Amino acid sequence: MINLRNSKHRSIAVSFGIMIGLIALSLAGCENTPEPTTKTEPAPEEQTFPTFTEQLAACRAGQTHTIFIREPLDPEQIKCLSEVKNELTRLEILWVGFPVEELQILPELTELQRLRIESTVDDEAMSGIIQCKKLKVLNLPHGSMSDQALEGISGLEQLELLRIGSPAISDAGLSSIAQLPQLRFLHLIGTPITDAGLEKLQSRTNLESLYLDQTKVTDNGLRKLLQALPELHLHRDQLHLPDDPRGGDHH
Repeated sequence: MINLRNSKHRSIAVSFGIMIGLIALSLAGCENTPEPTTKTEPAPEEQTFPTFTEQLAACRAGQTHTIFIREPLDPEQIKCLSEVKNELTRLEILWVGFPVEELQILPELTELQRLRIESTVDDEAMSGIIQCKKLKVLNLPHGSMSDQALEGISGLEQLELLRIGSPAISDAGLSSIAQLPQLRFLHLIGTPITDAGLEKLQSRTNLESLYLDQTKVTDNGLRKLLQALPELHLHRDQLHLPDDPRGGDHH
């Protein structure tokens, strides 16, 4: 005869033991699993940036020396840059619709050391840029400036890095660029320069890096340049020459 009372007790004990085991497993798992964080990084498209007005105020207060223009501005707002001309050392115009005529304010920004403009830069704008005599970095990838507009660029005696693009820059324009006394890094984009233009760089022993995209130079012209400047880090259309001794020199 089955002892129902004992059987019931055993059933309760077994159930209780299973429950205790599950709790133990659960606790053990917590030790190896990090607690979920309540703060998550925003996705890139959700990132927010200070407005132009906020950056201007921070620059006035000496909290920053950089302004990024990512948003449409009216002419009166752009004129406000002159209010921080003594504090502003870096200006990046990322708004591609920035009106080129408003770049006439640049000569007033006498302390600029770094300038990047993603909108189109023409000859008139270039004439203002070359008056920023303290520039060390100049990034103008979408220009329409001509050779004539570059004739005074050698006056940027502190310029170390130049990234510039324009279908109107030829070998004559590269001759002007080659006269920059401190130039170490040069990137030419969509400029129809040839091997004859490259010859102007052969005496530039302080040139460390040359990137060429969509130009008319040949392998032979590049080899001659490397013979003259064997330490030069050279790319054409994002590639090294097959026989470039520094082809694997990426840090």
